[in-house]
Amino acid sequence: MKNILFLALIGVSTAAWAQKSALRDARDFLSENNYKRAVPLTNEAIKNAETKNDAEAWFLRGMAYLQWAVDASEHNSEAPQLAYASLTQALVLKQDYAAEINTPLYAVATLKFNNAVGFYQAKSFEQAYNDFMAVYAIYKTGNGKRFSENSEFRTLAASARINGAYAAMNAGNRNAAIVLLEELVKNEARDDSNAYQALIEMYIATKEDTKQIATIKAARSQFPNSTLFRNLELNYYITTGKGDELLPKLEAAVEKDPGNPELLFNLGNAYTKVAFPPGEAKSLTKRDNFPEVFAKAEKTYRKAVELVPDNADYNYNMGILYYNYASWYNVQMAAKDKNRPDDKQYEQLKAKRNEQFAKALPFFEKSYSVLDKKGGLNATEKDTHHSSMIALKEIYTRTGNSGQKAMIEKRLEGSK
Repeated sequence: MKNILFLALIGVSTAAWAQKSALRDARDFLSENNYKRAVPLTNEAIKNAETKNDAEAWFLRGMAYLQWAVDASEHNSEAPQLAYASLTQALVLKQDYAAEINTPLYAVATLKFNNAVGFYQAKSFEQAYNDFMAVYAIYKTGNGKRFSENSEFRTLAASARINGAYAAMNAGNRNAAIVLLEELVKNEARDDSNAYQALIEMYIATKEDTKQIATIKAARSQFPNSTLFRNLELNYYITTGKGDELLPKLEAAVEKDPGNPELLFNLGNAYTKVAFPPGEAKSLTKRDNFPEVFAKAEKTYRKAVELVPDNADYNYNMGILYYNYASWYNVQMAAKDKNRPDDKQYEQLKAKRNEQFAKALPFFEKSYSVLDKKGGLNATEKDTHHSSMIALKEIYTRTGNSGQKAMIEKRLEGSK
């Protein structure tokens, strides 16, 4: 019996030695970039009872498949995943694995990231999400300590989470997307403006106004010179209709960037809303500050038009400013008895109205002309084009320009 046991122990020792020898051979092959010889040896090693729980066996298998994955002449779509699975298993078996595993892990993370981008572009959002999250999982290896000093990997991991959030949102899981980004801006990506931007966009999509403006303000505090977050803040106040808060912010933005036509245009819009409040369209009186605010709107729009003369929107809104003023005179004229031949006030109001129509006319004509020549208009441009023609028809009618009225009526009929 003792002899039989002795022989059995020799058999086990020989098998273990054989596998260790195979792993040494695999390492030698890998040093020569000969993954084709290393792959079968490492595959056998992870199946063998003697080495299936050997961290080095899994590490070498990961290295073999990594070499295969980066060999452009021998495309293997499964190689990146097998490299990832093998290297991470090596860390499961030995959390304090030597630093030689770090570079291949980073390489696998890069492959995973590129695969995720490919899936995203192909609209395979769940697969994209999984691969983006794999990048982050690798980065967090060893409770985040193994790669904490690798700034390039830290940037890659943050980008993976941001893009992973977009993938999650497109896959229909907005909650997962928001949780990812909230963690990012709270922890490791506090200095990454992309994380804030993505989170703000998520809140816009989910119509969470309170969280949206809170995040915008946090981003503005973190990145005070960012025009992106300045514009997002302005856009928030524009879309939510909070004019009282918008106006001073727009004025401050224009003061810092006086040559920005879009800011000037938005400021002109804000002044116009103050000058002509929607609920006071039929009022016979104007607010005390009307002349001042109207003058500011006129000056601001004019600067925008001077900077971009062929912008249809800038010209159209400048025309609307004068058109609204003319319409106010119409309200006053309607309150008078126009049949009284001695009503000088009526005629005076009419003259003032036509004066505003005359100021509006060239801007509506410019807006109409620019869009008429452009062709291939989008929905917004079509609306501006049509509205310009309606305004022109009104002005031509009110001022007795029958020829131009007939022309524009024909164009309006053809645009239906």
